[in-house]
Amino acid sequence: MRGRPRRTVPSDRDAHVLEAVREGNRKAHVAKVYGLSRQYVSEITERWPELAVREKPIDPYKPRK
Repeated sequence: MRGRPRRTVPSDRDAHVLEAVREGNRKAHVAKVYGLSRQYVSEITERWPELAVREKPIDPYKPRK
């Protein structure tokens, strides 16, 4: 293994990012607020997927009849 060991818990900033995503905010908006790229926000959520699960599932699109 090269470099430093992986963190076992997210940093304070990453924890706030994960909380914002978990609350239902879009990754692009979270990235803009925290001054990060959308790709890095996705990387954070993929690194700790158990902490990025949304509390409220988004309702699927229901077409009108």
